[in-house]
Amino acid sequence: MPTQEEKWLEFSNHKFKLPVPYVIYADLECILEKISSCEQDPKISSTESIAKHVPCGFAYVIVGPDGAMIKPPTVFRGKNAIDQFLTKLLDEENQF
Repeated sequence: MPTQEEKWLEFSNHKFKLPVPYVIYADLECILEKISSCEQDPKISSTESIAKHVPCGFAYVIVGPDGAMIKPPTVFRGKNAIDQFLTKLLDEENQF
């Protein structure tokens, strides 16, 4: 067993780090839909789901090694936002 001082593993060879050529900054938007549920028993500790997050859109931008945008931001609003987001990211992967 490691000692108290040795219990944490830390990266220290920063000279071996590689720069990342491209970064994707993304933002997903959701609508909160109310959930109907039965009444809880006040004598018993519990949690109650009152709403669920339903994805409704996203935007992302790809930034190159010089800090500039590679192309204009991609924006999507509509149904199946998560499926569209993943499809678009896979398309971007094929371009770079």
